[in-house]
Amino acid sequence: MKIIDGKNISKEIIKNIQEKVQLKIQADSYSPKLAIILVGDDYASLTYVSAKIRTCEKVGISTQLFKFDDNVKNGQVIDKINELNINPDYHGILVQLPLPSHLNQREILDIINPLKDVDGLTSSNTGLLALNRPRFIPATPLGIQKLLIESKVEIEGKNIVICGRSNIVGKPLFNLFSNDQVNANATVTLCHSKTKNLINHTKNADILIVAVGKPEFINESMVKEGSIVIDVGINRVKDDFNNKGYRIVGDVNFDSLMNKVSMITPVPGGVGPMTIAMLLENVLKSASYI
Repeated sequence: MKIIDGKNISKEIIKNIQEKVQLKIQADSYSPKLAIILVGDDYASLTYVSAKIRTCEKVGISTQLFKFDDNVKNGQVIDKINELNINPDYHGILVQLPLPSHLNQREILDIINPLKDVDGLTSSNTGLLALNRPRFIPATPLGIQKLLIESKVEIEGKNIVICGRSNIVGKPLFNLFSNDQVNANATVTLCHSKTKNLINHTKNADILIVAVGKPEFINESMVKEGSIVIDVGINRVKDDFNNKGYRIVGDVNFDSLMNKVSMITPVPGGVGPMTIAMLLENVLKSASYI
């Protein structure tokens, strides 16, 4: 069994991006710049944003954080995005999700200029991916594809089963891997909370990708011998033996799968680092559009 080390793979990608950013700065006398919109004080969102800013700065990408209180109105966020849309100093715009429930997430995302939509979540960029004409691919799906490529996994013709149909991971993954492209052309099944007899699908997967937000949901009985498992989940579970009082686990029971699968991503250190690396790649790409 091989552990797919997203941390090491992402380091090489980030190093490569850093070199490209420096070349761009030398050629054009400016660095790509990312605007990040954060609403509220959600601990996880603050942590993710800090990691994104820190990694951007490491490679030479400029960032600007625009922070709003929890009670901000929909129109205020939209006004800020419209300002950023027409400001040529900003090449990429990212709205940190999730947003508070009183805000219209779809309306806010769709206000972003599609040429600056580095998360690939506007309806325009979502549609282009579905039409096999991708502009920006969401960072987590792109990172998963890159993990498989770097791990020398053949994707074409394989049975890929995705558990979870979110607009951020599951649905774009379905389009990405089923499209007629290099490192795609798979037979893809998208499972969700209403799927009947889920185990019948997961046990048929050559590559199983799990993004359901439930700690250790997938166990040994649900996977095929020798399959490849990509765990997108990140969950806190109570652990009285840990100094922090909790431990981080994925959506897959890692220990029970170790001796049955051929490859698996750990949590943490698997998909997470790749998501940030692919965001940087999208920001660098956005600088060529503006």
